[in-house]
Amino acid sequence: QQSLETTRMDLKNEIERKETLEDQLVGEQNRCRDLVEENKATDNQLLNLESQLQRYDAKSLSLSKENTELKHNVNMLEQQVDQSKRKEEDALMELEATVKQ
Repeated sequence: QQSLETTRMDLKNEIERKETLEDQLVGEQNRCRDLVEENKATDNQLLNLESQLQRYDAKSLSLSKENTELKHNVNMLEQQVDQSKRKEEDALMELEATVKQ
């Protein structure tokens, strides 16, 4: 009889332990599911950031090309200004020479 009572108590303890472990397992499964969802969200954020970076890279390249073109235009204009100044100086010297004669 006492042995039967001990076996019943052992069985009851094992059932409680099993239920506790099952509850822990459910908790761990929920935590894992949450982590998977969090990882998906992080992956989406990463994809968005990569896409944004590609757009910025393209814009940077475009601005760099535009900057190069503008520098070229500025150089051309500076050359034209220098050429005009030389022509103006030559014309003034010719005028002075004509006036002196």
